[in-house]
Amino acid sequence: MRTDVQMWTRRALHLVVGGCLATNAVVGVRALRHEIVVDFRYAPSRMFDAAHVEMIRRIDAVVPPEVPILLVCRKDDIWLNRLWQRALYPRMSFVVNVEHPSAGEDLHALSKKFGIGYALAVGRPPANSEFVWQIAFPPLPGYRPAYWLGSLRR
Repeated sequence: MRTDVQMWTRRALHLVVGGCLATNAVVGVRALRHEIVVDFRYAPSRMFDAAHVEMIRRIDAVVPPEVPILLVCRKDDIWLNRLWQRALYPRMSFVVNVEHPSAGEDLHALSKKFGIGYALAVGRPPANSEFVWQIAFPPLPGYRPAYWLGSLRR
């Protein structure tokens, strides 16, 4: 049988647990509301700094919106291409690691299959590609490599 002490201890524990759950729910809802406001109101302008936005604007001025862009990189710079994939969205883009043994075939096959007319290279562009590297962008603040935008050889 339960004693009065056990019953009161059990009720006190239920009260403490209920208070913790209620506090977590209130704090969580307030934080979620704040994050949703920040995500939907400020996220597009916060994702990239002014230098990125200027490069995106220059790329959009050169490359027609319906033309996919090939993102070319080396193994160490693959995360930068993921960033550029986000920057160029909703434009279709493909990432190719130029250090991969089949990179030359990948460039050629993707260019033909998807009608790719332009490529953006992170770092030094591959010399043996089908692209004519026309526009050199300086390195962005905080990033090591420069960028090159090129069009497909006709």
